[in-house]
Amino acid sequence: SHNQIQGTIPRGISDLTALERLDLVENKFEKESNRDFSGLKHLKFLDLGRNALKGSRLDFFSSLTSLEILRLNNNSISGTVPRSWREMVHLSELHLFDNDLWGSIGFLCQLSPQIMVKIPAKEILVKAAPAVTV
Repeated sequence: SHNQIQGTIPRGISDLTALERLDLVENKFEKESNRDFSGLKHLKFLDLGRNALKGSRLDFFSSLTSLEILRLNNNSISGTVPRSWREMVHLSELHLFDNDLWGSIGFLCQLSPQIMVKIPAKEILVKAAPAVTV
C-alpha cells in the first residue's frame, strides 16, 4: 500500500492462491478485471481504496466468496452495486464512499445479520431493511 504504483493491477496477483489479505490502498491503479482476482479463493481482506479505478463492471468481485472486508472507497467507480455480490456471504464490511454508485443495496442484508456499509456522507449498519438506497 501507499506505493504510488500506476496502471493496471498486476496479473500475477491471481496466482497467489493462498493469499488472505491484499492491501493496495493509495496507489494509482486505474483498472481491474476478473483475471486479476479470479484465483484468490481464500482472500478475506481486499483494500483498493484511494486509487484511480474506473468503470462499472463490479460483478467479478462476487467470485471472492471468502471475502470479509472490501474497500473500494475514493475511486471513480460508477454504476450500481451488483446483485451478484450476494455470493460474498462472509462480507461484513464494505466501503463504497467517494465513487459514483447508485441504486438499492438492501439485498446486502442477506449476506450477514449485520454488515457495515460505508456509503456517501454516511455510515450505516444494514439490518434486515427492505431497501437502502445510495
